[in-house]
Amino acid sequence: MQVDTLSVALCLGRTVKHFTSVDRLSRLSGTKAFSNATVVRTIYVDGGSEFMDGFRDACRQVHRK
Repeated sequence: MQVDTLSVALCLGRTVKHFTSVDRLSRLSGTKAFSNATVVRTIYVDGGSEFMDGFRDACRQVHRK
């Protein structure tokens, strides 16, 4: 599964995160908007930093076990 996000600025200073996902095998895709970006367990990124904090935290938890 590949996921990408886009921050969309709305009126009155609000922003939403637009998620696009594609299953690499079946090529099925989907999109959805959320109020924030949260951690996903496995992800390929295009160099964006949306998931870096969550990724670091997950790595630290794995190494502690």
